Amino acid sequence: MVLVPLLMLIYVDRIDEQIPKNARPITAAIESFRLETGHYPGTLEALTPKYLTNIPDLRFSLAQPRIDYRVTDGKPYLAIPSARGDAFANYEYDFATKVWKHNS
Repeated sequence: MVLVPLLMLIYVDRIDEQIPKNARPITAAIESFRLETGHYPGTLEALTPKYLTNIPDLRFSLAQPRIDYRVTDGKPYLAIPSARGDAFANYEYDFATKVWKHNS
């Protein structure tokens, strides 16, 4: 009986690790927008349809995580909730280094 919950945790962990890879179209579209316009888009919706045809599925599940994107004082912030860690765990994208960081 202990094996089933353990396998579920492993499965959730593996699926969750794919979020940065699955979010590449979003970060690429944001960077393309910035290169073309000289500033970051104010919303993700500003990327469609020219830079991004649709928001990709970030996790293999029925409910997709909510993407937190905003620009404050010209600096973008992009975060996606993570199933690993506590209720505040997320993946944050660092636009300066172009690296995802997991905060748990």
